[in-house]
Amino acid sequence: MSISSHNFGYGTGTRIALALGIAGSAFVSGSLFASSFLTIPALLTPSRSFSPAYLAAQWSRLAGRGRALISPLALIASVAYGFAAYSLHYSYSQSKAKLYLFAGLLTISSWPYANICMRAVHNALEQKARSLASAPLDEGSVRKREIIETERLVQTWAWQNVGRGLLPLVGCALGIVALLF
Repeated sequence: MSISSHNFGYGTGTRIALALGIAGSAFVSGSLFASSFLTIPALLTPSRSFSPAYLAAQWSRLAGRGRALISPLALIASVAYGFAAYSLHYSYSQSKAKLYLFAGLLTISSWPYANICMRAVHNALEQKARSLASAPLDEGSVRKREIIETERLVQTWAWQNVGRGLLPLVGCALGIVALLF
């Protein structure tokens, strides 16, 4: 019997919830990794218009868009995992239900991780974005210390964001393991 013709003994609602949970946690993780491994390195690439003000402003836009997209998707994926765990708890397998519950908790834990572990760097970058907003764009007029400090903060945020992305990635892996085994 192929996987596509087997419903794993789950009802339609549970299968839909699992699809949302697994796809959602994978998307959340992938988006966080893309920010750290693709977007931030591109922002740090020097150009003639590069400045700490530009870097801080672009980071601020990235963080704002991330909050608007990633947070609701993490919540949806976590609720979907929670629904699957609840629907399977009494009827199918408590061990699978626990894996789905942990998958949901790991996915949503990117919120407290960001608010606890990343808050200091986030606040410092937001302050940089505000304070440098009126600075001219040419690099020569901005102190070298500002350039180095802003780049350091953005690089620190990128690595902290990788840690944040690992949480929904492990959640996705748990969801897949529970589904297939």
